[in-house]
Amino acid sequence: MIIVKWIWIFIPLVLTLIMYIVISRITFNPTISEPRGYYFTYKSDNYKVGNTVLICVLGERYVHTLQQLKISLVNDACDNHLPYLLKRIVAVPGDHIKICRDGIYINDKLEKNSNALIEYKGIKLFPTKERRFKLKNDQFWVLGNTLHSYDSRYFGIVNKSQLVAKAYLIWQRNIPIW
Repeated sequence: MIIVKWIWIFIPLVLTLIMYIVISRITFNPTISEPRGYYFTYKSDNYKVGNTVLICVLGERYVHTLQQLKISLVNDACDNHLPYLLKRIVAVPGDHIKICRDGIYINDKLEKNSNALIEYKGIKLFPTKERRFKLKNDQFWVLGNTLHSYDSRYFGIVNKSQLVAKAYLIWQRNIPIW
């Protein structure tokens, strides 16, 4: 009988711990650059084209721009106190990038919605300059799904150290865009 009594105390504690672990890995994306909704995130060392990832943006100019855009994600923050950004990896080490007026070419293929904006709602975005280059080890290029995404078109190459976690959409929330 004593064992049964302890099991009823132990089970809720274990379930609470499991729920904490699962919920602490859930991130809400309120922006339009990737589908709005809840994402399950987890650490990884293996990143490839097509992965959705959380990243930290570095550089004073980009920090200032993100603050002006008032971008925030719930419960997440990088070391520089900016929110993680949710983006899709479109190029990995060894891929060739061409930045031009038409948009971003990766291995000679134009990426959809990759034209850079000069400004958005009066905020200067500072797109990367036109050039060609090859990504080196531990370098990635990330884009959002929309033209209005703040991504590598503006802050450039993302180093592996800036990749925080992989993210998988678990529940999409349809929120009207105003």
